[in-house]
This record gives sequence, structure tokens and C-alpha cells, in this order.
Amino acid sequence: MMQWIKVFVTEQLAIILMIMLCMSSALAVIYIKHHSRATFVALQKLEADRDQLNENWEKLLIEHSTWSRPDYIEQRARQELGMVIPATRDIQVLQ
Repeated sequence: MMQWIKVFVTEQLAIILMIMLCMSSALAVIYIKHHSRATFVALQKLEADRDQLNENWEKLLIEHSTWSRPDYIEQRARQELGMVIPATRDIQVLQ
């Protein structure tokens, strides 16, 4: 009779242990799924930021190429600063 009780208790403990393992496995799956979704959302945000930065970089490159053209610089100097190319008689060479 005692042996039957030991087997019954051992079986119950084994069942309880399996249920606990199943529950912890289910909780781990839930946690991993949540973490995966959160990481994916963060990745999408970073990709959107990267795309915005690339767009800004392209605009800056275009602006840089525009501002570095000699004819553009001369035009801005004439319009905004009133600068002109001096006549030959106005040029003085210093030694």
C-alpha cells in the first residue's frame, strides 16, 4: 500500500512539474514574441530616420554643388554685396 502511495505522489509531482514547465515555456514564447515585435518597431523607426537623413544628405549635396559654382558666387557677390571686378587701372600691385 505504501508503495502505491509513493507512486501516486511521484506521478502527481511529475504532472505538476510538467504543467509548470509548460506554463513557463508559454510565458517564454509570449515574452519573446513581444520582444520581437518591439525590436521590429524600433527597426522600422531607425530605417525611417535613415531614409530621412539620406534625403537631407542628398539635398545638402545639391546645395553644396550650387553654392560652390564660381558663377553663383560671383552673382551673389554682385547682388548682395555690390562687389564688382575692378578695372585694370584700379588694380595696384604691392611689393
